[in-house]
Amino acid sequence: MRLFAFIVLALLPSLRALAGEKSQNFQVLGTIRELRPETQEMIIKHEAIPGYMDAMVMPFTVKGTRWFKEVRPGDEVRFSLEVTDKEDRITHFEVLRRGKAQIQSHSAKVAKAKVGASFSFEDILLKDQEARVFEPAKLSGRPIVLSFFFTRCPSPEMCPLLMAKLGDFQKKLKARKGADASAVSILCVTIDPLNDSPQVLKSYAKACQADPKVWTFLTGSLPEIRRLASRCGADFWEDEGLINHTLRTLVIDSNGKIQRLYSDNRWTSEDLLEAIHDGEKR
Repeated sequence: MRLFAFIVLALLPSLRALAGEKSQNFQVLGTIRELRPETQEMIIKHEAIPGYMDAMVMPFTVKGTRWFKEVRPGDEVRFSLEVTDKEDRITHFEVLRRGKAQIQSHSAKVAKAKVGASFSFEDILLKDQEARVFEPAKLSGRPIVLSFFFTRCPSPEMCPLLMAKLGDFQKKLKARKGADASAVSILCVTIDPLNDSPQVLKSYAKACQADPKVWTFLTGSLPEIRRLASRCGADFWEDEGLINHTLRTLVIDSNGKIQRLYSDNRWTSEDLLEAIHDGEKR
């Protein structure tokens, strides 16, 4: 019951975001961990943002290219965070103290998945929320939406928003395809297997109103999950006891080809439905 209440409370900000609310602005203290100009993102270890999220390390979208020249990994900064119903982004930085050492990038260790490339679950051993061995062969010929999460994720804009969006996608998928909705599979793989046992995932799936015919939650050993995440271009790591991760959602068509790649939560249910439709035409 406590887990159910925690999940509902965690999802509320994301559900409100989907419904649409006014923008908010926050002044935040943090340390730059990594620059990713190719995706207009920075990984920042930040202090708690009262009324929005706990202290953690996470990727932020940055408005404009100038800041990638003016700040560097290790810098202690104060930044302005603008949060709207569609996105959150940093609009300004003030460097409080220059960093002395470069902080190692995690992304260099991660494979670069590409649209159009073949995708396979081969040699990946996982279990679902019913503790059954995951059998990817049973999904052959089905489009798949694949993403990564963990049930204790504290950031409203990360996993809770992802779950809210996938819930909306499941609803619209059923409305459009009816009984054929089960011909599409949503797979969510936890990056916190020590906590997210099949029993925990089962409760989480119930809180998300996941239809088991469509939406499956998966766990496994940490090495297996790391191999799968790397194959997808996803990354996660621990920093001072906190799990941090990038966002990665893939749409894989019925022929096992990557149809779409998303490295944020800005996609919509319509985007996923369109990607699946495009894959079916091939």
